[in-house]
Amino acid sequence: MSQKELDEIEMMRKCLIVQFEPRHEEVLPSVIAACNFAGYRPTVLLNRRIKRVRGDIFQLVQGGVADIRYQSLSPDQDAEAADWDRELADDIDFVIVNTLNRPKVANWAKRCGKPVIALIHNVDQFMKNPKFTDLLGRPDFVFMTLGMHVTSALNARTDGNYIDKFGFLAPYVLTDTPQDYSVSTPRKVVVPGNLTLRSRNYLGLIDALSAHPARWENLVFEFPSSGDSRDLVADAITENKLSHKITILPAGANNEVPHEDVFKCFRSATFFHPLIADGFAQYQTIKITSTTSMSVGFGVPMIMDRYSESCYRFPMLVSDHSIEATLDRLSTVEEQELMDISAKLDAYRTEMTERSGRDMARMISLIV
Repeated sequence: MSQKELDEIEMMRKCLIVQFEPRHEEVLPSVIAACNFAGYRPTVLLNRRIKRVRGDIFQLVQGGVADIRYQSLSPDQDAEAADWDRELADDIDFVIVNTLNRPKVANWAKRCGKPVIALIHNVDQFMKNPKFTDLLGRPDFVFMTLGMHVTSALNARTDGNYIDKFGFLAPYVLTDTPQDYSVSTPRKVVVPGNLTLRSRNYLGLIDALSAHPARWENLVFEFPSSGDSRDLVADAITENKLSHKITILPAGANNEVPHEDVFKCFRSATFFHPLIADGFAQYQTIKITSTTSMSVGFGVPMIMDRYSESCYRFPMLVSDHSIEATLDRLSTVEEQELMDISAKLDAYRTEMTERSGRDMARMISLIV
């Protein structure tokens, strides 16, 4: 790094990012990138349980310039988990709450004494609790979501009364350097996200593969996830003699798959498949599916139905809704089409990351 670059870093203003719960750390590199774009060097405080169970995500992607610390972290007023007088010193212009999903976190944000940018991950969760909605009228609070359709839902639920207080944080910074995309043989289909039957149709996939053992011979599947249905899905794979087609990555501490293994899986994927369960419309309305972040972030094409594509609107494969239709599309799509989509995803990621930085700067201007 040149002396000029070091001097520019030294001139950056300061802010604080907090992640109280052991989750959503994969969004933080994107938050850091947006802060840097807006001229800020953040200090990032994360719950140390994240590092203990999944490893240090910042060894895999940093997103930009930031000071990272894992430590005991609690929003409770009586907790002695952090020296808040030091962390919230006079030179900290504002705080970013990376996950606003608990009343205790909202209470902490209100009493921290700094302007706040809060990330809303789930519109229903936010709107159902007065502890959250009471923050809308405060001049020292603004909000960002991870999807433009989520922002639209939030505006609709608040009758358009806070349009300018809502921004978009593009969660697509998952590599610090561009990676080359290639089509593997066989083609590897990765299903990111929580391994639960509530939101993903794992059993439908297993049934389809079992019913048509020779139909999609050029596809294999990998589930790099933990979740409450992990054992049930593993048993179904074994019972249907599909272990040669479907792999669940081994879990480590607390039954979590380490970030290093997950990222390795993502980098080697030919496709991402969200495998959204029938009747589960939350990913098209009140929150995002992490599959979209991984697709744009890693430049790996994903497949969606037409309803989902109309919500997310970035380059992807589109097919009919049934699992069989998606597998037919993945099995037969030409390699050149996939290469073209990957290139378009790279351009889209650059465009949206810059937009995210501009929106972060706009949010900051409203409260600082």
